[in-house]
Amino acid sequence: MVLRAFADAHRLEIGDTVPATLYGGRRRLTVVGIALSPEHVYAIGPGQFVPDDRLFGVLWMRRSALAQAVNQDEAFNEAVVRLSRDASEPAVIARLDRLLEPYGAPGAYGRADQVSDAFVSSEIDQLATMGRVLPPVFLLVAAFLVNVVVSRLIAVQRAGIGLLKAFGYRDRDIIGHYLKLVAVIAATGVLIGGAAGIWLGRGMAELYMEYYRFPFLLFQADPADY
Repeated sequence: MVLRAFADAHRLEIGDTVPATLYGGRRRLTVVGIALSPEHVYAIGPGQFVPDDRLFGVLWMRRSALAQAVNQDEAFNEAVVRLSRDASEPAVIARLDRLLEPYGAPGAYGRADQVSDAFVSSEIDQLATMGRVLPPVFLLVAAFLVNVVVSRLIAVQRAGIGLLKAFGYRDRDIIGHYLKLVAVIAATGVLIGGAAGIWLGRGMAELYMEYYRFPFLLFQADPADY
């Protein structure tokens, strides 16, 4: 089986063959499946800083066939362990290290230290930070611009305001008129901004799903965000 990113980069399909060198021997491996793996969402090879799907990929083989090819029976180069809810991750890691130390294992690590999980989690944290920081900035800028526009409008209409007061209009009536104007501007901005935010959010979700090759990624607008 071949990682989807590598298969897409080389346009591999089920039934194609891939040349591989195993213990100095040249072999041709048949692609029987194209897979996604949460451990290899962000797949980088040795010495790489960014993923290059054409140069680095992940392949899975049947254990018996791979053991025969490399002359190592009952061996593996990577293992994923699922913990129960009440399990202690540090205790499990320590136990695995003691168990695998005689075989030269480099050491176990938790999901937070796994490359793909750490990268995706960092990306999500950055988006969350931007979601908390940028909206107040835009709101402050919008409030400043509305204040400037309304202030100039009042200055231009000062003579008309004086005439209205001469006809008996109270200050709260005039203030209420301009507050309604501000409310209309704010409501229009909320409607347009909300619709644009949902549209852009769905587009971002599709981009992330395509870039990280998630099987699916659902976008859901939360009223609390507004």
